[in-house]
Amino acid sequence: MTATNKTGHPLFIICVFVLILNDWYLKPVFHNTLTGKLSDFAGLFALPYLLSSLLPKHTLKIHVWTGLLFIVWKSEFAEPLITFANSFRVPVSRTIDFTDNVALVSLALSYFTLKSSFTLNIKPILHKALVAVSCLAFAATSMPPRENRTFTQIDKAYTFDFSKRELVSRLNMVQVEE
Repeated sequence: MTATNKTGHPLFIICVFVLILNDWYLKPVFHNTLTGKLSDFAGLFALPYLLSSLLPKHTLKIHVWTGLLFIVWKSEFAEPLITFANSFRVPVSRTIDFTDNVALVSLALSYFTLKSSFTLNIKPILHKALVAVSCLAFAATSMPPRENRTFTQIDKAYTFDFSKRELVSRLNMVQVEE
């Protein structure tokens, strides 16, 4: 069976959809334990499934390495990498939570689903679009939580020795730095 056929499996398509919905809507709105676990379960199914459909000779290695890297990522061992990325202003964060490892069961489900012969027959163009959307879903991560700020109304006038355009530009730079 070709990669085009494998990516047509309904569980894979559902997991990619759940990843997108969860990371782009549910996490920002609800930001709770359930949304965190949902990403783990969906991602641990979909990522090795897609990679294995594209590289079928390496299915077992892909699933094992995905599991090992997930365990390291969810531990304190990933902290130097995160600190390094943040030193270059790449906003990377994660919560150390060993209960997330329960999602490793998705790896087994992914592995055995790949062995299944049931898939939807999809056209090559749809396969390519699904691969692209999947890659976007895997790359799209939640931003680090920001502190809530409360602003009170201040009735004061301020004058500056530069134009309004320069003020806006400087304020934008402050926002980018945060």
